[in-house]
Amino acid sequence: LLTVAVDVNPFVFGEEGTGASASASASMNPQVDAVRAMQSFIDAGFTSFQIAPPPPPPFDFSSSSSPNKRRNKQEQNKMQQQHQQRILKNYSEKYIYRSLLKETPRSVLDKCRLSISLLNVVPDDVDVDEKGKDRYNYVPFGNGLVVRESISDSLLRMGCDSIDCVQVPYQKGSLYHLDVLDVLFDMQREGMIRSIEGLNMPPELLTSAESCGFHLENNQIQYNILDPTSYYGNMKQFYDKDDGKKMKLLTSSPLAGGLLADRYVKYRLGADGRPPPDLSTSQRRHLQTTVRSWAEYHEGGGNTPWMKFHNLVLGTLGDISFKHRTSAAAVALRWSMQTNKHLGSVVVRSGLGLGKEG
Repeated sequence: LLTVAVDVNPFVFGEEGTGASASASASMNPQVDAVRAMQSFIDAGFTSFQIAPPPPPPFDFSSSSSPNKRRNKQEQNKMQQQHQQRILKNYSEKYIYRSLLKETPRSVLDKCRLSISLLNVVPDDVDVDEKGKDRYNYVPFGNGLVVRESISDSLLRMGCDSIDCVQVPYQKGSLYHLDVLDVLFDMQREGMIRSIEGLNMPPELLTSAESCGFHLENNQIQYNILDPTSYYGNMKQFYDKDDGKKMKLLTSSPLAGGLLADRYVKYRLGADGRPPPDLSTSQRRHLQTTVRSWAEYHEGGGNTPWMKFHNLVLGTLGDISFKHRTSAAAVALRWSMQTNKHLGSVVVRSGLGLGKEG
């Protein structure tokens, strides 16, 4: 029931707050360390893997920034994240997945499930601007020829003829999701892809896909104690089908970026209700989105979102974990698994044994 989202950010970018120790970034053989860690996961029974995306940059809530400046900054951050995601994808396929496939017995690999994700946009070519910096020209999501070429390039980097699973991300505003699925299902019939699943696909798009004969095996959405609404909205209809085409649910961020953990249960809350200063990028993102949204609909517990979260959520998790002699993270994971009968897997981000972040 657990899918490991392999976090190679520390190996590639050496980012702070990604869950890896300083020694990890300085490792002489990071690819070897990564593959050995994945093989240890397999030995422990965790056989489903995907590549963790780079954590999004935090929102700018500064009152000194104008709305236009914030929008421009967010657009720049989005392009930077897409560029980093492409680098991570290529690196992971060429050095991590390829090595794992080469160094692991076929009898073991037959029990594993390796997933790759299509990028929302892919680089068409590279120009150099007047300042000498690379400038990428991106092809819009939905170009069928580019989709086929992208999957073929992934297989070439991995050194294999087929991939277990391809994830199709939802791109808000795009009109070409069904065109992408059409190409991918053609490639599935050709034997290049074994399964296809959605990534944050909304109900209306899933309905359109089903009406065109495109049945996705899974749909991955964010789902945790603070944010169960994605499932309890209009999504249940796709998991309750009686026609033999039930869709499984994959839930990501079960620990809200690592905020649902003992470390923050034990954090000494100040009178000002401020969060800890050493939150990672992913944790700050969840604080600014998931925790803020949750706090708007809950009264009591304090004057700030973090104070409410600490007193009402972390306090309750701490009481339950103390009663059952386990960790707060274990309680949060157990909740994700037991409250959803349609669960296919819980996706947990891991720094390959070097650190974890949920």
